Amino acid sequence: MDLPIVLSHKTAWLCHNVARPSEPLSRASSLYDEDSLANEAEPTASLPKLGLDAKGLRASTAVGIVTDYLVSLGIPREELDHIDTLVNFDFERSTPAGFRCHVFGALVPPGHLIEVAEGLLVVDEAMCFVQAGSWMSEPEQLEYGYEICARYHLNHLSTGDYIEMGQRYTVADSIAYCNENRSRQGAIRAAAVLKRVHDGARSPMETATAIMVVAKRS
Repeated sequence: MDLPIVLSHKTAWLCHNVARPSEPLSRASSLYDEDSLANEAEPTASLPKLGLDAKGLRASTAVGIVTDYLVSLGIPREELDHIDTLVNFDFERSTPAGFRCHVFGALVPPGHLIEVAEGLLVVDEAMCFVQAGSWMSEPEQLEYGYEICARYHLNHLSTGDYIEMGQRYTVADSIAYCNENRSRQGAIRAAAVLKRVHDGARSPMETATAIMVVAKRS
């Protein structure tokens, strides 16, 4: 089984709902550049060891390991009928049962990847927002845009309670990311959605009110 496994699309969105890793990886090169990986510092001791690096690990076993880990974070098992993953190029694509593999079409920017366990990464919310257009409706993506540029975090998979926190992204930075990656699927739509988003909403109610105002102007 090739490592690392990169969670993307809806699986990444689910992961961000229940777990908020704080530090992006800072790799000097490609995910799959062995020299770069060899020069990395030892994995952080606190990272869960899932056994994904076991010699001869079957893809079907890896699917089970990743699924069980995500369930342990609080993601309902019924949401994990498949696991979305991301690779750099088409020749790296594989289609084992349980994984749905997506192709980025270039080297995945390491600064937009977050390590959640040894051998398991997740795209950050800037990338996840662009990808969301492939499975969210436009109103849902608009709400998501407000949420990633908000001063709170709402777990859609739990009771609907939210916690206050610092703003993670700005609209300007998110649009800049989309413009830098215009050739990537979903980037043009994401940039258009973000033009209707305002920074710094402090609660889901404030987001809902802002969306109603935006909708009336559309």
